[in-house]
Amino acid sequence: VVTLRQDDPDFLRNLENDIQFGIPVILENVGTSLEPALEPLLLKQVFKQGSVTSILIGDTPVEYSSDFRFYITTKLRNPHYLPDVAVKVALLNFMITPDGLEEQMLSIVVEQERPDLAEERAKLLVQSAQNQQRLQQIEDEILGTLSDASEDLLENETAIQVLTRSQRLSHEIAEKQRIALETESAIEETRTLYRGIARRSSAIFFCVTDLAELEPMYQYSLQWFTRIFVDSIENAEKSEVLDERIASLQSVFMLSIYENTCRSLFERHKILLTFLLAARLQMQEGKLHHKHWDALLKGGNLLGVEELLPPNELEWLSDKAWKELCLLGGAMSSSSDVHDEDGLFNVHFHFTEHPDEWRVVFDAAEPQDVPFPAPYDDLDDFLRLLVIRSIRPDKVTAAIRVLIGKVLGDSFLTPPAFSLEKSFEDSAVDVPLVFILSPGSDPTAELIRFAEDRLFGHKLDFVSLGQGQGPIAEAIINKAQKIGRWVVLQNCHLATSWMPELERICEYLDVDNVHKDYRLWLTSYPSETFPVSVLQNSVKMTNEPPKGLKSNMIRSFSSDPLSSVKFVNSSTRQLEFKKLAFGLCFFHAVVQERRLFGPLGWNVLYEFNESDLRISVRQLHMFLNEEKPGEVPMKSLLYTAGECNYGGRVTEDMDRRTLMVLLRQVYNMDLVKENTYSLSPDGQVTLPTDELLLNPPASSSINAPPFLEFTKTLGGGMNAPELLGLHGNAVITRDQNESKQLLDWALTVEAKSASGSSSDDSSDGADGGEKTKDEIVAEISADILDRLPDSFDIVAASKRYPFDYYESMNIVLVQEMVRYNRLIEVIRTSMEGIRKATQGLAVLSDDLEAASMAVYLGHVPALWELRSYPSRKSLAGYVQDLFHRLQFLQRWYDEGKPSSFWISSFFFTHSFLTGVLQNYARKEKIAIDQIAFDFEVVSPGSMDSGHDGGIIGWKGVEEGGMAEPASGVYVHGLFLEGARFNDAEGVIDESLPKVLLSPAPVLWFKPVRTADIKVFPHYRCPTYVTSARRGVLTTTGHSNNFLMTVRLPTQADPDHWVKRGVALLCQSDD
Repeated sequence: VVTLRQDDPDFLRNLENDIQFGIPVILENVGTSLEPALEPLLLKQVFKQGSVTSILIGDTPVEYSSDFRFYITTKLRNPHYLPDVAVKVALLNFMITPDGLEEQMLSIVVEQERPDLAEERAKLLVQSAQNQQRLQQIEDEILGTLSDASEDLLENETAIQVLTRSQRLSHEIAEKQRIALETESAIEETRTLYRGIARRSSAIFFCVTDLAELEPMYQYSLQWFTRIFVDSIENAEKSEVLDERIASLQSVFMLSIYENTCRSLFERHKILLTFLLAARLQMQEGKLHHKHWDALLKGGNLLGVEELLPPNELEWLSDKAWKELCLLGGAMSSSSDVHDEDGLFNVHFHFTEHPDEWRVVFDAAEPQDVPFPAPYDDLDDFLRLLVIRSIRPDKVTAAIRVLIGKVLGDSFLTPPAFSLEKSFEDSAVDVPLVFILSPGSDPTAELIRFAEDRLFGHKLDFVSLGQGQGPIAEAIINKAQKIGRWVVLQNCHLATSWMPELERICEYLDVDNVHKDYRLWLTSYPSETFPVSVLQNSVKMTNEPPKGLKSNMIRSFSSDPLSSVKFVNSSTRQLEFKKLAFGLCFFHAVVQERRLFGPLGWNVLYEFNESDLRISVRQLHMFLNEEKPGEVPMKSLLYTAGECNYGGRVTEDMDRRTLMVLLRQVYNMDLVKENTYSLSPDGQVTLPTDELLLNPPASSSINAPPFLEFTKTLGGGMNAPELLGLHGNAVITRDQNESKQLLDWALTVEAKSASGSSSDDSSDGADGGEKTKDEIVAEISADILDRLPDSFDIVAASKRYPFDYYESMNIVLVQEMVRYNRLIEVIRTSMEGIRKATQGLAVLSDDLEAASMAVYLGHVPALWELRSYPSRKSLAGYVQDLFHRLQFLQRWYDEGKPSSFWISSFFFTHSFLTGVLQNYARKEKIAIDQIAFDFEVVSPGSMDSGHDGGIIGWKGVEEGGMAEPASGVYVHGLFLEGARFNDAEGVIDESLPKVLLSPAPVLWFKPVRTADIKVFPHYRCPTYVTSARRGVLTTTGHSNNFLMTVRLPTQADPDHWVKRGVALLCQSDD
């Protein structure tokens, strides 16, 4: 058998020779596309050329041998081959199965623990095979004798002797087989004692390898896993008591796998690994019911059940939380589905009957640690987690950590510290080391220090990959392999075309001809094109920047140039330089930490890094040395640091405003002049005093700047969100987003890893009678189709609301109907396609397959998003919201223009706002570029702000509504994030505790001449379609998310609300 690869230099020439001489060929590591020259071979398009059978390979006719066989292998986890490829080959799945791996692990552990049993079992297998062979020979001999015998068999003495001898041998072999079976049964009984650890190991392997569904760099081989398994057996504590020995094996192996896997995972995925391990092991042991696991990951993702649930009588509990509780308590299940033993049966009724007791849990700072009211005080940890997910979704991650601690142990709560030394020990000349990069991380400096510590600083070669650097890198690698140098290939993700060559270099490396000191180091951001084989056979590492203001500042002070006392002391303006440098480091830590809070911190997750701080500090040093004594060029410093260095990365105007506000707070003349400048609103965190900066204590290290020692003394107040300019609720938002992301990751891994398993195709679920994935998707699709209204009649709408020069709203309505019709058609077509495909009546295309998976996961299909308005809702929330929008437009069509517009209903809100301005400009005969919106808050109580789908827009004055304004429009349906509107004061105010979104009042969008806009204390509040805030420019030149800035009255400094990240949103995420 010959092994070839498509990227081999002489691939086709070698293939031609093999075809001609009938040598079987294995084509390795193919992707989703094949070499076009293989087409005739796959179709077996042979032809006669004279008397010779031939086939075309490329343009060359080649003699075809009938003995030739062609095998193709791929390392892709779940390859999607086009139908024109699939019909030409016989597809076989050689992926290892859980049962098969369990047997492998069992054989390994028995071989290591009981080599005598393993050896005896091997002998028995050989003996059994020999016995079977001997029996076959006897049978063949008997048949041969009978066929050659004469008619009178009894007179054939030779035949009688053969039959007699065969009978005797058969009895002997049967006896041996009986003894062998008894021995094998005894051996198998002993092997069964180790089956538990084998089954557990199999579950762990698939848990680790399934992480590749999240990041393409998370690739792990069975060889790697087996090596750790064998090492764990050797390192585990010995014991004569088998149960103690097995417990030790499991403990050591689990911890070893965790530590080895963690060093290659990003911080955000490390808790996901332990969570999946805990859940799968609990399910394997029968302690976790599969429907509870689904409920945790998917939540109450049922469509149109709100009107069927009992009313929510708890004012402190949101409607979403109440829906989740009702579904947990079985409000939508038949008595045959939910029983008292389910643990959470009727839990929603218990909330309404004992609200005060449950309020204690709800209000607790750490609800996962608070006992539940009886009879729910003895729930297991997963059922407690379900309740926490319903009422306090921000604490799901904390509750998961409690669960992990109880199931796996506290050792799995703290990831091991990064150790380059340990990673290097696991490498070899044929085992590369791969740094998986993340924004803000750069392992170069640490690698150089490590090389110098091992006296390899002069044997370190760096190559930054890019266009044309591949051949240079290959030449350096070849040289390094001979003389024993280290080669660092940086930014592999930028050299996608050279990655196959890198794979070839690593796979064809001859260990015997390579210097023992040679090492290959690779750095890359996550990339789909990075060779899987290299990743599986490498030591993967991540080393992300530290979290927390204090850790960030310590890192800054420990890095160049502030780590150099010589540089710090070279400033001619010591006090000013040290104070402003401290302010810059604090600012740098703040902009980094705000990234953790999502859109509240920054609309876009900018990659601020140490180079921004480094150049800003050097510019500060230079400007102060060049300025006259007593003067500080503050304007120049603000511009270079804010607009150029950090601001050069900022693309959003609102983010640039936030950046400059944060910088001015800690980079100003007050900081220079005051002795103890406060960095926090409560004054607990201050700048070092002038005395400390100029005359550090004798205990300080002479090799460290004074502010480094001061920073190390700062306490826990450094973690307060107020230091970042954010409200305390921002922590809830951050935790809630983290928890949602964690559950989404887990659901993605579980769904994709199980998509090809046989359990998905079974008629009943693992727990008996549960619906399969196809049944669930078909049911949801049918429900959406049944509730989806007909498309709008555009012709009738155009006649009823024709073009009117003075009423642009007619055009707005018709255009909105056209846009929604496109979306309705996409939804209807995709749902019908999925329903037919699940019934076997149509082909499931790639788009429909992706849509089917999205529906199963409770997400909005990408197919819809291409034609949809921006939304961050789940599938159930999206469908409900869509129906409300369609109802609003239908009522507008039926009853005429409303007195107040539900702004969330518009597909393209910019056209509505432009239409309002056009109406005013045409009425007053003013150029549209000379007018703008002024904003007034409608008197509190005169009209409900309305988040019910816009029905209040048609209420008469006698019903609590109001008449249409003389100019402009009333707008309702907006939400305030980061603040609330104080009705009593008529200004925006701090958010109430645990209230993340508050309804905004009805606003009067009032067109006026630009010169006539009222002047009053206000905050320019950005307005976005969704909470993502980040948008992209459409073909009209507008952002698909940002709408405008609305001037809201305020008594506080507007910069305060800028730091708070206050914004108006057209829709919530629920």
